[in-house]
Amino acid sequence: MAFTTPVSVIVRFTPAYTQKITQFTSKVNANGGALKSVLNIVNGASFTIPAGVAKLLALDPNVVYISLDRKVRRRLDNTAAAVNAASAWQSGLSGAGIGIAIIDSGVTVDQDI
Repeated sequence: MAFTTPVSVIVRFTPAYTQKITQFTSKVNANGGALKSVLNIVNGASFTIPAGVAKLLALDPNVVYISLDRKVRRRLDNTAAAVNAASAWQSGLSGAGIGIAIIDSGVTVDQDI
């Protein structure tokens, strides 16, 4: 990957710093990057930056870590095995009469969190 190749990253900050994101965003902009969104729920933000700038930005004392912002895809093909559904089916349980069952994977497609 070239030094100037743009990459999407998530930057996690020390807890109180997210409210002061403007100063860090100015540093990102000055180095050829841009803010994509603030992620208050994780004390962070997502940015597009030149690949070579990550080490410089990581030196900021308010940065906890920087990671690549990778695409996440839902995969439900292993759901029955993950909850051992075959055991319930063999016992004659079908889910009939159940109002609702929720399995929260912790993954969201919502970009505005």
